[in-house]
Amino acid sequence: MKKPPSGSYVSYLRDFVFGTEDGLVSTLGALTGIAIGAGHHGMVLLTGLVVICVESISMAVGSYLSSRSRMESLKARIQYELHEIRTDPEGERRELEEMYKERGFPPEERDIVIKRMMSNEELLLEEMMFRELGIGTESFESPLKNATVMFFSYVVGGAIPLGCYFIWPISDALFIAFGTTLAALFGLGAISSRFSPLRWWQLGLSFLLVGGVAATIGYAVGHIMNQKLGL
Repeated sequence: MKKPPSGSYVSYLRDFVFGTEDGLVSTLGALTGIAIGAGHHGMVLLTGLVVICVESISMAVGSYLSSRSRMESLKARIQYELHEIRTDPEGERRELEEMYKERGFPPEERDIVIKRMMSNEELLLEEMMFRELGIGTESFESPLKNATVMFFSYVVGGAIPLGCYFIWPISDALFIAFGTTLAALFGLGAISSRFSPLRWWQLGLSFLLVGGVAATIGYAVGHIMNQKLGL
């Protein structure tokens, strides 16, 4: 059985995979469409740079705001629970009694554990956070670190297809970027399988499929615009 990542890395891993995958897919799709539709090398490079700059910042800000909102929500729930502990200790005692009863603790053991909990506010709060609110230490994350991971992941992902157009002419870069990006997506999926019950090739193929669809759509849109507008 695969060992899952520790709680402190779960959110960073999520943002890394999401940012890199989105950078690869969206940039490949956009560049393919521009390359087919316009056929202008400078326009392809400009489009790629704009997409990466704008989208990486947008993704980072979105990650920061969503993570911060989640942290504020967790803190508010914890503060409310602490308020209940301090203003209604008997109510908390009854909740503990019910929880331990449901878990099969015999009366004498329940009394011992509840007495210990009620004598230590910090211990009681930790128990109520975990048992009642479902909040553990792995639930907390750093919004700024999440945003940073998301930003650089997107930039790295987008740089892979764009870099091909800096090195080769459009006719060659179009196919090289396609193959390189799909290979990177497959590798990203395979690496992600370390923390997933799916096999490496299953996740690799699912990531590759997403990239292939994006490139195909970009190709189709670019071809249609080229035919209709004569770009």
